[in-house]
Amino acid sequence: AFSHFTWEASGGELLVCDIQGVGDVYTDPQIHSRDGAGYGKGNLGPAGIRAFLHAHRCNPVCAALGLRPVAAPPDPDPA
Repeated sequence: AFSHFTWEASGGELLVCDIQGVGDVYTDPQIHSRDGAGYGKGNLGPAGIRAFLHAHRCNPVCAALGLRPVAAPPDPDPA
């Protein structure tokens, strides 16, 4: 639900797919961006976002947060 929230809250621009931390200190976020720029080598860009959206199944937390059901966007043309 957290990753789903980050995707929706960013208007589909970013998706935080992993974050580490201890207590209330969070570090080492892994972020996929729509343009694939920034956020380090782990930013898989649109392919990473599509992979998450394809695998994600909404759950009661998504519903409690008022998140819209997601569907993976189609793969881009391999042109």
